[in-house]
Amino acid sequence: MIKDDKPLGVVDAYVKENTTELVDPLDIKKKIESLEEKNNTLLKELDTQIKVSNATTLIEIA
Repeated sequence: MIKDDKPLGVVDAYVKENTTELVDPLDIKKKIESLEEKNNTLLKELDTQIKVSNATTLIEIA
């Protein structure tokens, strides 16, 4: 019994013809990384400001 490779060739041709490749002209991965970095920096700065604000005591003398 000899196995015929022709059916596999048809499958390979079908897959090759119906496969698409995603093109990213905006380089979105770098933009996402940049935005995540900005977001983390902002959160750290806000956290520091909240800590300073909570640690500040104002005394009014009337």
